[in-house]
Amino acid sequence: GANWREVVSAGEFRMGASKGGAGKGFDLRFLYLACQVIFMHTLSANCHERIFVAEDGFNLPIFLTLLEFTSHTCVTGVKRVVHGGKLWGGFVPLHFSCALSMLGTHGASNAALVHLNYTTNTLFKSSKVFFVMVGGWFVHGRRVTAVQWVAAACLFSGLAVFGLADRMSSPRFTVVGVCLTVTSLLGGSYSGNLQQKAAQLTGDGKSKRQRKDDLLFWQYLIGALVCLAVTFTTGELDQGIVFLRTASTTQLLNIAGFMWAGFAGINPLLLLVQEYDATSATVVTSLRKVVTFTSSFLFFPKPFTLLHAGSAALAVGGAYALQRLRDCEPKGTKL
Repeated sequence: GANWREVVSAGEFRMGASKGGAGKGFDLRFLYLACQVIFMHTLSANCHERIFVAEDGFNLPIFLTLLEFTSHTCVTGVKRVVHGGKLWGGFVPLHFSCALSMLGTHGASNAALVHLNYTTNTLFKSSKVFFVMVGGWFVHGRRVTAVQWVAAACLFSGLAVFGLADRMSSPRFTVVGVCLTVTSLLGGSYSGNLQQKAAQLTGDGKSKRQRKDDLLFWQYLIGALVCLAVTFTTGELDQGIVFLRTASTTQLLNIAGFMWAGFAGINPLLLLVQEYDATSATVVTSLRKVVTFTSSFLFFPKPFTLLHAGSAALAVGGAYALQRLRDCEPKGTKL
């Protein structure tokens, strides 16, 4: 998680509407971009879930993270060259911290899927805005209102009850999976702030696009190298190579779909933020999560009781309220 897609969907990479996009309604351009975001991210999510629900099981989460970071390194490296930049230039020490925090986020998120249903993992990720809010209170001393605490209580009450319902009806629910998901959320909140800081560096004579290209390339490259070292040490690299040699075409297509569809959804989401506003992008990402959640139950049948439905509604309602309260904060006070 926390790559640029997660940063934008969490509302942590915020830009004002462009002059040409300010005040636009839900026109065809908006619908076109929104459909791209929803389709690409839903496709990526479905492929991601298929990887972990295979009959023979998939227990190579760090190797999957290595494949993801390696592919993204290649794409961002090509983009740097196409944009006229030097492939190996532009590194700053902050990129190393960004890479480690994002690696922890993605690695923990993938590892959590070995222990949790995809829908449970997705619902728990809706609490990310709470961790961002608490981070603002802890780091910046930003006041948290009583209404925000009530919304947070609704969110976590819903998550707790949903987890209890899943524990009673599904064999794929463990405390380890919940802890890994929480670790991913904490890392994502921290990574988002680091990425924003790196993107806003000044005094280097570079444009925002150049700084963003530098950040994406170096954090993916460093993350891939660290993943390589970890998988080599643990033996997961050898197991992963064997898996790639023996995997079916369907399994390989699922891995490719997860990596490339997710990456392809980044640009239209950034365009939504740039041409319209962050609130419009938040609406689209919220709808995308609903579509992802629903499609998971349609394509991958799993227990879903009234307790699941009620707790999910409570959790989503709390998360939406927290997000709306953040959107209503005065300009410049958000993380």
